[in-house]
Amino acid sequence: MQETLIRVWNYLMLAGMVTLKHLLIVFGISMLLALVMQKLNVMLTNQSVRLVGTKAYIILFAWIGVPVHELGHALFALIFGHKITRIVLFKPSQTGGSWGCVDHTYNSRNPYHRIGNLFIGIGPIILGSTVIFLLAH
Repeated sequence: MQETLIRVWNYLMLAGMVTLKHLLIVFGISMLLALVMQKLNVMLTNQSVRLVGTKAYIILFAWIGVPVHELGHALFALIFGHKITRIVLFKPSQTGGSWGCVDHTYNSRNPYHRIGNLFIGIGPIILGSTVIFLLAH
């Protein structure tokens, strides 16, 4: 009996370690790529603003990028049943900070709504990539 329990315990420990390893590979790489993308975005935005100026940057890039970004949040808020209370697609700020926003409410006891928060967060990546893909083809 004791030998069986030890085997079961060893199996569970091995399965747990393999699962943890796979989770770290999948999410660790994703998080690392997201961090690199964020740093590159900040660097490229700053260089673009220095090169062409804030007004030209807004005219060239931000007027389309910010609304697509915010619509990415809004789309997934709607898909996951959240109630959008306010949406600002584009409101440039000379002092920095947010140029758009989507405010929403949800039922924190609803697992579908809670899972939706993840997708609402990555919605701009999904929608932005889709828009770029469609424009390229």
